[in-house]
Order: sequence, then C-alpha cells, then structure tokens
Amino acid sequence: MIKVNLAKGVAVGGLAGSDLASVDNERSRQQRIALRNLVLLLLGPIALIVLEDQNITEKRIALSKARTTLAALQEKNAKAKSALEETRRFREEQKKLETQIQSIETIRKNRKKEAMLLDYLRRSIPNRVWLDYLDVNESKVQIRGFAIADSDLTQFMDSLSRSAFLKEVSLQRSQEQNSPDFGAIKQFELACLMELQ
Repeated sequence: MIKVNLAKGVAVGGLAGSDLASVDNERSRQQRIALRNLVLLLLGPIALIVLEDQNITEKRIALSKARTTLAALQEKNAKAKSALEETRRFREEQKKLETQIQSIETIRKNRKKEAMLLDYLRRSIPNRVWLDYLDVNESKVQIRGFAIADSDLTQFMDSLSRSAFLKEVSLQRSQEQNSPDFGAIKQFELACLMELQ
C-alpha cells in the first residue's frame, strides 16, 4: 500500500505527485500512440476491403453483361447454324436444279438437231430410196437403208453433202440384195458428221 503525504507532495512509496502525473501522461500518450498505430494498421485492410468490394461489384456487373452477351451470341449462333444448314440445303437443291436444267437444255438442243435432220432427210430423200435405221450420237450420224439403183444412192449422198449441217458424208458399206418386191436392190450404210449450233 502506498501512502501519500499531501502536505509534502511526496508519496510514501517514493514518488512525488508530479511524477505520478507524468507517468499518467506517459501512459496516456503511449495509449494514444498505440491506438493511432492500430487505426493506421487497420486503415490499410479496411481500405483494401472497400476497394475489393467496389472491384467485385464492377466485376459482377461485367460478368453479368458478359453472360448476357454470351447468351445472345449463342442464340445468334443457333439461328445462324440453322440458316447455314438451310443455305447448304438450298445450294444442294440449286445444284440439282441446275443439273436438271442443263440436262433438259441438252435434250432440247439434241431434239432440235434431230428434228432438223429428220426434216432435211424427209425433203432430200429420193423416191427410190428408203431408210430403215438412223442413229444420231452427239455429232455422228449413221444411216442405213435401201436404194433401187446406184444412181439413187449417189443422188441421196449428193443431197446430204450439200446440207449446211451435214459434213463428211461417206459410204461405209454397200451390198446388193434380192428383194421379192423390187428385184435387185442396194443395201447401204452411210456415216456423216452433224454440225449444228
């Protein structure tokens, strides 16, 4: 126990009153310094927590926007995929149609050639010549038939040679046969090239 002599200002324990006040002041100063250091020490982490919270909020907003954009892009890609598939099917169908049109056009041209050839043959064939076979293969024409005389066959070949679209008319084979109706007749085979545009 400490006894204080108030009259003399000296504590029984050996400390004077002013010394006690200075010890209290020193403790109070140290406590303030400790409190200030604690506040300064906690200020950094608190500032980091606040900054991190702001960054997290910004990142969450950015993530939300990114997810919305991703969903929109995925939906767009799904639509584009179906449109791409539709385009692929359309192109395949277009190729088929173009092939069919080309085939029809080729048939039309060939029919025209064949019709012109048949019309020309009908007009140029002599009375004493008749045909029993006609083959048109692209530009090659093969004709087989019968003639009563060589002069009739020659007249027919001359007529074919004068044609604007028949070239290189040549006799492939000629053979004499007996017919019960006409007697001796010539069986012939001709070949020529057809040049129609």
